[in-house]
Amino acid sequence: MQDFDDLFLQADNLRNNAQVDEAIKAYTDIANLAEQEGKLPEQARATHMAGVSAKESVSPSQGAYYQQAKTFLEQAVKLFQELDDTASLSAVYRDMGIVADYAEDHDQALINFQKSIEHFNQTDDPGGLAITYDKLGLHFMKVGQNEAAIQHIDRALQLFRKDPTAGFFKATTLFDKARVLTKMGQFDQAYDLATESLSWFEADHGETKYDRRLAQLHGLLFLILAKMNRDDEAKKHLQIRDQIMKSFDPLAAAVLQHDLEELT
Repeated sequence: MQDFDDLFLQADNLRNNAQVDEAIKAYTDIANLAEQEGKLPEQARATHMAGVSAKESVSPSQGAYYQQAKTFLEQAVKLFQELDDTASLSAVYRDMGIVADYAEDHDQALINFQKSIEHFNQTDDPGGLAITYDKLGLHFMKVGQNEAAIQHIDRALQLFRKDPTAGFFKATTLFDKARVLTKMGQFDQAYDLATESLSWFEADHGETKYDRRLAQLHGLLFLILAKMNRDDEAKKHLQIRDQIMKSFDPLAAAVLQHDLEELT
């Protein structure tokens, strides 16, 4: 009998540490094993996460990863429809929106975010709905509508009050709001939110690691502090980020750098 929890933990750590190709392989191996054992929920989850992993290397210049991510996510939609799992289906549509935004396919991204919200509204999952509003906020930032971005991210933070267990996702939403505020030149508030988010990811989470998010936050804090002319502090964050990213897949590292440059 396979221990799927352990297999998912190993694959999740690869994904969270931006080891994209290894994570994709780990999840597809889980999906194949689950299919052989007739475990449809595990197969659906692993297929979804393979798509999320591929997403981390998607950029306008990396169409192959965009197609790969879409293929996995479309397969996950069919599996979750078979399971009649509306909440998970909603999450897949959200990730389809995110990956479309990464590829600058913004019209398709908006369609997918709207599908996610429509499906979440059929569930009792305020945390899941909150995550979609957060990522829809980033969508609006990408298309130059920063005020709309803040409105949607604030809606997400309000919804998280109904889901006190959503530590990872709330911390991520604080990070995302800090990104938008940085884009808007509101560096003091962005610094406070990024620091609050960083404190959650630096805490002890057992065997679960979050190197990708830590690299993003240290990169953001480098940018914010540089804009505030606090150069010595900025350099420390840059050094930490660069050290963390040494183990990342090159394309995943390039995507993180591109995301940071979009805020300048």
